[in-house]
Amino acid sequence: DRRFKMVGYVENMADHLFQEDIYLCPLRVGAGIRFKLLEAFAAGMAAVSTTLGYEGIPCQPGEHLLVADSPAEFAAAIRHLASHPEERKRIGENARRFVVENFSSKATGKQLESLYQDLLASG
Repeated sequence: DRRFKMVGYVENMADHLFQEDIYLCPLRVGAGIRFKLLEAFAAGMAAVSTTLGYEGIPCQPGEHLLVADSPAEFAAAIRHLASHPEERKRIGENARRFVVENFSSKATGKQLESLYQDLLASG
């Protein structure tokens, strides 16, 4: 199907994110925070991920992304987002807002400031 393309490894994600409609994160093994998923969120993309794919990111399924843990669920989620552009837009906007509120330099600066204040207060 020409509507889908597998990109594989890319040097600079930003070059591709703004050209696509849906980000897929079919991760089945791994550890740590999924920065590529956060990059897709920051670009305002609707994403479909496995449960493992968004592990460590305190986002909400259905609000910031769709979760699919089997090939059938992945296919259904992709079909849903492809045929419901308003839903795709809503999830992408929510994901972008989530990143700005939780992972932007301003947000992380506030978190660090709060941590330092707590450390100073505990003496």
